[in-house]
Amino acid sequence: MPEHRSLLRRLLDEANARQQTATPSRPVPPVASPIRPEPPASAPIPAPIIPTIPAPGSYKVIASMQTITTTEDRLQAEMALLDLREKTGQTATDFASGSLNRAQFLSLYAHYHEKIDIIERLLARNPDTQAWQSVARPGGTRILRERYEAHVVGYGIYRYEGVAVIIEKGITTKNEAAPLISALAAFREQPEARPMIRQLADKTWVVGVPGKQTASLFVYTFEPAAFQIKTARDLHLNFERANRHALDRGAVQPDQFVFPHRALLETRPINRG
Repeated sequence: MPEHRSLLRRLLDEANARQQTATPSRPVPPVASPIRPEPPASAPIPAPIIPTIPAPGSYKVIASMQTITTTEDRLQAEMALLDLREKTGQTATDFASGSLNRAQFLSLYAHYHEKIDIIERLLARNPDTQAWQSVARPGGTRILRERYEAHVVGYGIYRYEGVAVIIEKGITTKNEAAPLISALAAFREQPEARPMIRQLADKTWVVGVPGKQTASLFVYTFEPAAFQIKTARDLHLNFERANRHALDRGAVQPDQFVFPHRALLETRPINRG
C-alpha cells in the first residue's frame, strides 16, 4: 500500500514536471490600485519682456527718413511758390491783353504777392513748418475780379453841333460833357480814332467814343479793361450805322433811334463800388 502511494506520487510529480516544461507559467498581474486623477498642469509662466536695443546704425535710418520727409515738404513749398509766381506773371499778361482792368490787376497781383511773402517768411522762420499749405490754398481771386470789374452805370449820346443831347441816361451833366464832346469832335473824320478815357470828380470813369455825327460817353464804376473799351467803341459805331437816316434828318428825340448801348445796362449788374 505504501508502495502504491509512492508510485502514484511519483507519477503525479512527473506529470507536473512535464507540464511546467511544456508551458511556462505566466506571472499573475498584480491587482491595480484605484487610479487617482493627476493634478492639472499649471500655466507656464510668461517670459519677462526685455526691451530691444536698436542695432547700431538704426538711428541713422530713422534720421534719414525724417530728412527725406522734410526734403519732400520743402520741395512742395517751393513748387507752391513757383505756382504763385506764375500766377503773378499770368495776371500781368491778362492785363496787357486787355482782359483785366487796372483795379483788377492791382488787387490780384497784390493778392498773389502777399501769399508769396507770407510763405517765404514762414519757411525762413521754420523750414519744417506746414503752415504754408493753408496760405497757398487757392481761392479769393474770383471775388477780387468781380469786386473790381468795371460796370456801366450810364451813357449819353451827343451831337457835335451845339452839344445837342440825343439821349442821356445816368450820365454827367451837359456842362461836364461839353469839353469831352468838343475834344471828340476833332476826331470825327478819323474812323479809327481811339476812345478817350477820363476819371471824373466822383471817381467814376468815362469813355468817350467819337463818331461821324455824334459821340458817345460811357460811365464806368472803375477804369474799364481794354476789351470793354473796344465794346463801347463797337456799340457807338453800330449806333450810327443803324440810325444813319435819323441822323441825316437831324433827329434828336430818343424815340426816333435804336440804342445798342442799352445792352450794357441790361446784361451787366451795376456795381457802384
